[in-house]
Amino acid sequence: MTVSFLAVLTVAVMSPTLSILVLATLQGLTEFLPVSSSGHLALGQILMQMGEGSLAEDIVLHLGTLVAVVIFYRRDLMDLVSGLFQSGPLWSSSRRYLSYLILANVPIGVVGVFARDRVEAAFDQTQWILIALAVTGAVLFSTRFVRRGERDVDLRSALLIGLAQAVAILPGCSRSGWTIAAALALGVAPASAARFSFLLSIPAILGAAVLELKDLDGGSTGVGTLALGGVVAAVVGFLCLGWLVRLVRSMELHRFAYYLWALVLVAFLFL
Repeated sequence: MTVSFLAVLTVAVMSPTLSILVLATLQGLTEFLPVSSSGHLALGQILMQMGEGSLAEDIVLHLGTLVAVVIFYRRDLMDLVSGLFQSGPLWSSSRRYLSYLILANVPIGVVGVFARDRVEAAFDQTQWILIALAVTGAVLFSTRFVRRGERDVDLRSALLIGLAQAVAILPGCSRSGWTIAAALALGVAPASAARFSFLLSIPAILGAAVLELKDLDGGSTGVGTLALGGVVAAVVGFLCLGWLVRLVRSMELHRFAYYLWALVLVAFLFL
């Protein structure tokens, strides 16, 4: 399956529109599945010779999958927003949960502001991308030995999950994989781990978009083509999100490690 997909990527180099559609589908499949969308996109861009493969083009596809998150968790988001304006204790459950989301996004914000150039440079280093994919596989495999937790996110776990997200900004390190694995290791219930991880992605993706959207003017891909890619990423991403949430609840994350290790092996042969 991996070999055939790489063959499709090779053919896609003939058409910029087909290239962005392939990358959008890949983004939708891998943004939520714990296999690193950034690593797959970087490898796809390198294989299709699409240029530098900076964060700018990736952001448009990430925004597409962001729409999928907002729609999937729309009720949770509405509850959090309405909880801010309801009368009651100052430190209500909604306000406390929002504070955890803000705290968990501080590390990735610091990395984005002060290490942005280093992160972008990492997208051109194929060997480091493959190493990161292999390490991500090990992180996912470790969840096989974690006992199912029953509690929700608290202050300590929010900070540690945020640190895991900051590490996962590197291509090849799955954001969902690292944050969910960290939450499970800290004893957070599977459903709560998935919910916090994907709600956490909303400000992270928006913050990255603010830093990177200005770079789109210098890209070679047309605005219309990028928009089409964003729509495709949103549709595919929404379908995958529901599937992943069910897998997290059944503690099946470790199975993705085998795919990542196989991908690294095949990528070494092709690249």
